[in-house]
Amino acid sequence: MESALMRRLAQVPDQRSACGRRHRPVVILTLTACATLVVGGDSVAAIWQWAARTSQQVLQRLGAYRDPFTGLFMVPSERTFRRVLAGLDADALDTAISGYVTDVAGRAAPMPQIPDTPGPAERQHPARWPPKTWPRSNGSPPAARNSPRSPS
Repeated sequence: MESALMRRLAQVPDQRSACGRRHRPVVILTLTACATLVVGGDSVAAIWQWAARTSQQVLQRLGAYRDPFTGLFMVPSERTFRRVLAGLDADALDTAISGYVTDVAGRAAPMPQIPDTPGPAERQHPARWPPKTWPRSNGSPPAARNSPRSPS
């Protein structure tokens, strides 16, 4: 079963060489869109981590690559996500996403149902940490303040 989003993302051309290509770009772009919308994946690593937890049934529905030896549907590696996303034709992706949004707004495609999926644990960013507070100086150097002798 192919969705309206997948039909639109299938229009984005694959910039990679055909040699050694396993994963269709529509699978990578769909996993990226879902990871971004569902859990707010803001990095390729977060997107890949979310995609790696995708069930075999979902990967089958997406048309993911099936390993001929194990019979399992495979999630592209983080490196493949990076390579595909870095080499995208941005205009073609923008056209595909805009077309999908237009389809949803015009009710030609159903409104996406975003499940309540727990995302990765919140990461603390250094900018959000409380600032360090230092003891106020009384004008003397730190070594003089801590010396056992008091100045006379």
